[in-house]
Amino acid sequence: MTSKKWFLPAVLAAILVLPVACYTVLYLLAPGYAGHFDVVESNWGVTLPWDAGWQEVYGNNQRGGFHGDGLSYYVYTCEDGGAMDGLFDWQTTKTPHANCEAWLDELGVPADVRPPYTECSLKRMTQPGGDEILFWWHSVAKTLYIAESYQ
Repeated sequence: MTSKKWFLPAVLAAILVLPVACYTVLYLLAPGYAGHFDVVESNWGVTLPWDAGWQEVYGNNQRGGFHGDGLSYYVYTCEDGGAMDGLFDWQTTKTPHANCEAWLDELGVPADVRPPYTECSLKRMTQPGGDEILFWWHSVAKTLYIAESYQ
């Protein structure tokens, strides 16, 4: 009878601990962009094509505080940009968005990782409360620039 006393607690511990441990290991082994892509999907409902072969070129996240307010900016390149071309109804523009350069200045983003606006297409999304995200897509260079502001 004493040999069975440890069995039930061990099974329950395995059921509770094993999934958390597996998820943690998978999260830590995932590419760097995976975490940010999850944030974009949960906050903006945008599912970026995971299978495009993404590589993070630059990341600057200064979203602090309890609610995650602040700015972030990321630059990614990919191997296959075909899915990005059809992801949004992209707008063409020759100038930066009114807030974009101010955000990048505040973040201290170097000039060599800022979007070449005249060569990119833009998708802007906003939410009540003033949150805003800008996607700049350079289809020739297969480069995605994401600037976010959370109020």
